[in-house]
Amino acid sequence: MVYTQAFSKEPEDPRLKAIKVNYVLSTNDPLKYTCNIIQDLTGFVNITKIEVSTDALVDSDDVFDLLAAVQVNPVGLRLHNYLDEDISVVGTIHGNVNGYVDDRESHIDLTWKNLDGGNCLTYKCSVTGINSDGSIETLEREKKVKTVDESSCNKKVTITKIIRGLIPKVEECCRLANAVEAYEQDLETAVSTTDADLSAISADVQANANRVSQLLVTAESNAQKLTVAQAHSTDINALIQGITNLLSDSDRSLQLRDNKLQMFEDELCNLNHRIAITEQFDSIKAKFYVSEPFEGRVYALTKNFEPFAPIESANADCINFGGYLAEVDNAAEITFVSTFSAANGSNYPFIGGTDQETEGSFIWINSRRPLPTGLWVSGQPNNFGFSGEDCLVLSSVGFIDMGCSRNTKYICEIPLPISSCNVKE
Repeated sequence: MVYTQAFSKEPEDPRLKAIKVNYVLSTNDPLKYTCNIIQDLTGFVNITKIEVSTDALVDSDDVFDLLAAVQVNPVGLRLHNYLDEDISVVGTIHGNVNGYVDDRESHIDLTWKNLDGGNCLTYKCSVTGINSDGSIETLEREKKVKTVDESSCNKKVTITKIIRGLIPKVEECCRLANAVEAYEQDLETAVSTTDADLSAISADVQANANRVSQLLVTAESNAQKLTVAQAHSTDINALIQGITNLLSDSDRSLQLRDNKLQMFEDELCNLNHRIAITEQFDSIKAKFYVSEPFEGRVYALTKNFEPFAPIESANADCINFGGYLAEVDNAAEITFVSTFSAANGSNYPFIGGTDQETEGSFIWINSRRPLPTGLWVSGQPNNFGFSGEDCLVLSSVGFIDMGCSRNTKYICEIPLPISSCNVKE
């Protein structure tokens, strides 16, 4: 369950008083935003994550974009900055560690790097923790930030978000259109060239045919001079061999033309295949970041935090897009998938492994195959926590078991369509 309340109003849930949000805005310094949490007032045994996200103050689409987070995970405290070019982030989480209660306030602080950055936005501070009964809960408070002189905010924020989303698609369409035009020009040039070559070969063949006809006429008219002709048989044989060689050269030229035409047809087929793949993934890119191809498939990471429990629902979501929850089977695949995921803001994405049916026996939820051995992080799996850890996250060095009941980012594995073209892409 999630409780949310704007900072300007008195919280209806007393626990929301534990979240103190504030900001400093002036004409001389960039915007500074802080969110402090008093754990004793939240009722949490432990705080596991603090996040800051924003939405446009004018013409809001009710979708908050994640800016930064501080999170406790099995390998320590992690600080995430999803807008590194525009903001700097500091933060930490204090709490109950090995029975010792640290009563210092947990916090996350954001500082924009330019004077007009961060204005005209609604900020939301979300605090996720574990209650005494083991349940996971999130408390939220919002704060609206206008401008230094309290002037009204215009609509450029939402228009910019729309333009930023359209630019990559427009560039991709233009690139593909240019590529198709270039291939069509090359194909037209090749056809024109081969037609000219064919005309020249035909002329040579006709000329040689005329020459052969003349030789036959001469042979018939000089039949009575057979003895002389026999004396010159070597020259006649050489001439016949030359004609044979010329006809062979003509056949080879025609074959080269056919091979070149086939090559352009195959390349055009592959271009159409790539366009079909791009169109297939247009709908996917609205919800997922999509990787480059890897061994006949791509990987899709959710852009936002999505419900992961039950794991069968997350797998069904992947199936709707033509894939399944990722099944990582070797070290090379770990390196590719974790590098792609980290580049898009997630160092510990959830994948398709689970031992919810038999504790300690992890299988892939889609194929039902057992997980490969030797790919676990040292000390894993450990089934840590009140409610156990029946799901799987991927780090840059291997598998880590993790609890399933949370909103998180996960990765789908989607096989690419098989091309019917002759030339490999």
